[in-house]
Amino acid sequence: MHNERWVFLFKAINVTKRFGPTIALDRVSVEFTRGLNILLGPNGSGKSTLLKLWSGILKPTKGKVRVLELDPWGQREQVMKKISVFFEDLPAPWWLSGEDYTRYIAEKRGVKWERIKEYAERLSVTSYWNRLVRGYSSGMKKKLMLLIALSPDVEGYILDEPYTLLDKEALRTVDEIIAEKIKEGRVVVIATHILTGIEKLVEGFAILHNGRVLVKYPGELRELPIVVECKNKRPLEIVSEAVKLNPLRVELREDTVYVYTSRKREVEEFREKNKCTEYVDLTTLYRELVKA
Repeated sequence: MHNERWVFLFKAINVTKRFGPTIALDRVSVEFTRGLNILLGPNGSGKSTLLKLWSGILKPTKGKVRVLELDPWGQREQVMKKISVFFEDLPAPWWLSGEDYTRYIAEKRGVKWERIKEYAERLSVTSYWNRLVRGYSSGMKKKLMLLIALSPDVEGYILDEPYTLLDKEALRTVDEIIAEKIKEGRVVVIATHILTGIEKLVEGFAILHNGRVLVKYPGELRELPIVVECKNKRPLEIVSEAVKLNPLRVELREDTVYVYTSRKREVEEFREKNKCTEYVDLTTLYRELVKA
C-alpha cells in the first residue's frame, strides 16, 4: 500500500439504505482511491447494495455517495461514461449471439474491436460466442458479461462477485486483466467473499457484515495483520531469521517464505534486508472478524 496522500474516487459517507423495514446498509462510510479496492463480506452483508449505490442503480436512504466527485443517482449518465460495471444479476439478451451483443455494446461505448477480441480470446469466449446467449451455461454467460465489463477504457471498474462460477483458468485471466488495469492507474472496486491472491495488490478495503463496516482501510486505526512474502534462493535461512521475530506463523512453499504477523514495525528491517513484499493479510482478518 502507498503512503502518499489519498485522493478518494469512490465515496460513501454515513450511508444508510433501506428496503422497506430491512436495513441493507447501516451508516456505512467507505472511501476508495486508485488501484485495487475490495469489499469483503458474506452473502447478504451489503456489498452489492453499496456497489449499486455507486453505480446509480439505487438511491441512498440517507447519507452521501460520490463517484469521481459526481452524484451517481443524479448524474448517472456522466458517471457511466467514466466507469464500467459488472453485476451477477445483469440480464443478457437471450435472443442474440454473444458476439452480436458484444459488438452492440462495443459500438455503444466506443470500445475498439481489437480490445474485445483480445479479451474474448483470453477468457475463451470466442469458442462459443457465435451461439445464442439462451444456450449458455451460467459460467459461459458470466465470462461474456465480464468481457463486456472489462473491455471499456474508463477510469473505474465495479465488479460484483466476479469469481463465482469461474474455472481456475478464467479466474486467473480475470485477475491478470484486473492487475493490468491497476498498473494503468485505474480504480477497481471488487465485491467478493472469495480471495484469489489478487488482494496482494489491494490499496483499500472494507469488511462488511450485516450491513455494517467491521474494519476498513484507509481510515482504520487498529494494527492490521500482514503477510511478508520473501522469494529467495536461500529460503531455509530466511525461515530461521523470520522465526526469531516471533511472528504468528511462518510458511515455506517451494522457494517462497511467508511470514504472518500483526507487528508491522518489528519486521520492517527484516523485509527491507531480504527485499520482501508486504500486504495486508485479508484472509486472516476476514476469518477473525466474520467466520469466527
